Amino acid sequence: MMIKNTKLTLLALTATLMATQAQAQFAVGLHGGAAISRTDATPNGTNAVYGLNGQYDALRYLSIRLNAVHGTLSGGDKAVPANMYYENNFYQADLNLKFYPVGIMKQSRTETSLYYLSKIYAGVGIGVLNNNTKIHNVVADVFNYKGNYKGTDYVVPVEFGIDIPLSRVFSDKGLSLNLNYRINYCGSDKVDGYDPNLASNKSKDVYNAATLGISYKF
Repeated sequence: MMIKNTKLTLLALTATLMATQAQAQFAVGLHGGAAISRTDATPNGTNAVYGLNGQYDALRYLSIRLNAVHGTLSGGDKAVPANMYYENNFYQADLNLKFYPVGIMKQSRTETSLYYLSKIYAGVGIGVLNNNTKIHNVVADVFNYKGNYKGTDYVVPVEFGIDIPLSRVFSDKGLSLNLNYRINYCGSDKVDGYDPNLASNKSKDVYNAATLGISYKF
């Protein structure tokens, strides 16, 4: 009896391990879109952003993704000498945890509608933002900091999106389109080169990004 139970336990562990390995997929991809600044220098600017990414699917509903991004942030009005204006040619690298809530449901592996819904995700991460900011120098004494900025700061991205499989339904491998929207909470108020000494300035700089990407899972 003990030997039989041991065999059953080993079979169960083997099946579990094989299932885990079967769903542990890797993916690589490209993405590009628009970065929208939300800093002290207004009006907000919209510029191009693009990058590379790699993803590991630890579970059907949980993935780890690494991003490398390059783009430009800008804001303000350079046509008016008294107004703030900046351009930031930045690089960013971040590591994110993505959660696919519908992927928890077993039916998402057999029902087409739930299968596609299981590709909707939310995520959060941590990374570094390397800034190369050049500003229009404003003559005023209302700043804690004002100047060209080349610091590196932490960034916390919060994202929402969907991976749309281009291969046959229920296939874990192949090409996918990715629609993604991110809010990047920066660890500094110098991303735009200005840190106004104002009571209303209680938040650090933020930028959003809307991108379209393509990835290959293998």
